[in-house]
Amino acid sequence: MRCRHWITGMTTFLVIGWANNCQAQPYAELDTGGLVSSIAFSRGGSTLAAVVHNPTEVVMVWNLIGPKRTHVLTKEFYLPGSMWFPDGNTLIVAYSVPKEKGGFKTRLVKWNLTKGTIDEEADVTETIGISAISPDGKRLVSMGSYPSLIYKVRDRVTFEEIRTLEATDKGDATVIGARFSANGKRLVTVGAPGTIKVWDTDTWMELAKFKVTYQPERWTVAPKGDLVVVALQPRTPGQFPFYEAFDVATGKAGEQLKGLFNQLGWGIPMAFSPDGKILAAPKTVKDQLYMLLWDVANDREVGRIQLKTQRRGWPGFQFSPDGRSIVTWHNLGDGGICLWAVPELKEKK
Repeated sequence: MRCRHWITGMTTFLVIGWANNCQAQPYAELDTGGLVSSIAFSRGGSTLAAVVHNPTEVVMVWNLIGPKRTHVLTKEFYLPGSMWFPDGNTLIVAYSVPKEKGGFKTRLVKWNLTKGTIDEEADVTETIGISAISPDGKRLVSMGSYPSLIYKVRDRVTFEEIRTLEATDKGDATVIGARFSANGKRLVTVGAPGTIKVWDTDTWMELAKFKVTYQPERWTVAPKGDLVVVALQPRTPGQFPFYEAFDVATGKAGEQLKGLFNQLGWGIPMAFSPDGKILAAPKTVKDQLYMLLWDVANDREVGRIQLKTQRRGWPGFQFSPDGRSIVTWHNLGDGGICLWAVPELKEKK
């Protein structure tokens, strides 16, 4: 096996498994027959579910040992959204369902993946969407009718309200997103046009608040909830975008990841690996689309993936639970899901 060495200061890392710095072929491809909008992994990472437009919205499920597609889950007039696996044999999908008198409501459907049937359906009252699900699947963050200035944290089983979060600040028009850290200890909420708040999920106390000049376009949170990385949307067409890495402990923007930010264009999505060591972000070079894999601690590139789809909007992507793979999909072109190997960073002692 050939190894590539990266030397940063006094620390040497081995990037295991790549003969060069660019990976051009995925190790597996999943045929969806339609465009993909989102995915979810089971906790162990052996099962993957995807929302696919084929030609109506369905949920496809694969056993990744093979891989082999095991289910196509469909409900007429139901639009699937957020998904999570309480266990390896159950998938819960939050559907948007039409009301009799107009409008939509949120309905949770529990699919039994052993039988391919529905075990339970339940409506979440006063909710038009599920914005975030805690990593243990026990808590939901719901949003009321648009525009809304608050989020409600609910018990996943009873739907009882645990806490109302004032997620916006003076001058904000509405909430636009929420995300748990991978360890479940932090929740990040975003209000438009410019308030980012970080909450302690044990006490639901506000730990930090960041005010930004421009509306957050994309954001991600480090696994421990100690760093929030944000892509800000310029208000003037053609204005160069900029990024911030907010340190939750200090409550201020830090100097982390400046090398990566200098590489990126407008409104780039980003994602941390489960251990927080790598940050993934797409980049175009002469109309070819790549996925950069960035060493967070040393602010340098450790690999890139040459995606099969040309530059037609940004891809969706997510690390597997063990961090050894990254899954990419595209909601343009002919869809499809690709699984790629992630380089392993090992400190050389």
